Amino acid sequence: MPLHLLKVAVGAPSADALAARQKAWYVKDSQERTVFRVRTRQTPKRQAELLEGGSLYWIIKGFITARQDIWAFEETIMDGRKYMLIHLNPDIVRTQLTPRGPHQGWRYLKADAAPQDVAAGQSPDALTGVAAMPLSLQRRLRDLALI
Repeated sequence: MPLHLLKVAVGAPSADALAARQKAWYVKDSQERTVFRVRTRQTPKRQAELLEGGSLYWIIKGFITARQDIWAFEETIMDGRKYMLIHLNPDIVRTQLTPRGPHQGWRYLKADAAPQDVAAGQSPDALTGVAAMPLSLQRRLRDLALI
């Protein structure tokens, strides 16, 4: 069973805004894939489990909202400090809204606690029902325990 990471998308009001912000930072990895890299000072000790199908789940405005597949880890030194770069698939997959409080850095997220994908296999433009509602309305309905 894969292990996942959980991270707050600071300043991102939505998954679409997160995707737009990331595009400016895409790079090619050693396999010539386009990736987005997240920089962290803490090295995940359970990298092997994370690379067995793990994702980085994004908390946006108090809810786990989206995820990206973890493809690789890379150690680097910037400004004399050691960092870990987490290489992510640039495709952002929306998930069911799941309340989650803020925290600094990242946290592990077990597979059985991870929210399910919304409209798996469909593009965000093809979402219907609750997933197609504005995120603010989804949050309000979730707060009222209606979804």
